[in-house]
Amino acid sequence: MTSSYPSVGIAAACVLLAACGNSDIGSPPAANVSIDVCAVVTEEDLDIIAAARRDKVAVASDMGGSNRCLWAEKEFGTSYFDIAIAPGDRDLRSLFPETLPSHVQLVEIRDVADGGYMTVTEDSIGNIAIRKGGLVLNSGVVFLDIEPGSPQHERLFEVFRRLLG
Repeated sequence: MTSSYPSVGIAAACVLLAACGNSDIGSPPAANVSIDVCAVVTEEDLDIIAAARRDKVAVASDMGGSNRCLWAEKEFGTSYFDIAIAPGDRDLRSLFPETLPSHVQLVEIRDVADGGYMTVTEDSIGNIAIRKGGLVLNSGVVFLDIEPGSPQHERLFEVFRRLLG
């Protein structure tokens, strides 16, 4: 797949600021959960999800907190994969900008947990928000060229299913 990285980068940055960087995902439910995200995602998962850019997601970090993990070549690297799980009851659609650039689609997810949304920019998945009961999973797969319906997409959603139970 060929991408125009400047336009993808602008859209990804915009959506990341609005979605994945937003820690205010709603009021927490009474029960708190602890998930070692870094331990659940295997090297085989990363080999499939990152595919040709595997060297760009070589280092895992829990980012100083539980229920989250970031895989990147280096801190502040351009290509990365992250997952954060937190309690929340906020409407998932509100985690994304109301109006997206014309080359970014917001696609509803119906086949994982209680459903959610993902952005698709120039045939590449970008940011994902999925609900399971009182938990919200936010993930970004930035500059990894994961096309909807691809083996990488299928493995990514398999990982989400394992994490959310």
